[in-house]
Amino acid sequence: MKKDTKEYRRRIAQVIEKAGTDASFRKRFLAEPKAVLEEHGIILPDNFEVQVVEETEKSKYILLPYKPIDAEGGAWLCGDDSYDAPCIRCN
Repeated sequence: MKKDTKEYRRRIAQVIEKAGTDASFRKRFLAEPKAVLEEHGIILPDNFEVQVVEETEKSKYILLPYKPIDAEGGAWLCGDDSYDAPCIRCN
């Protein structure tokens, strides 16, 4: 998939929404995230690893970005600044 930020986010949102409403899809997404993403047009390099974890009422996960600050010491933000968080596409 080309680096079209809005389209990328739309496809990710569709996968997450489906995982929230379809128990068998959710189970498969947890087991085979890369394959599921690719089926939805999100193609990642062969050597790229994807992990999906499921929060519960008693657990919370915090994602530490690969590169939290840039070489100049500033915040590392996505090229599309509509989100205030780093993304895997921009590294």
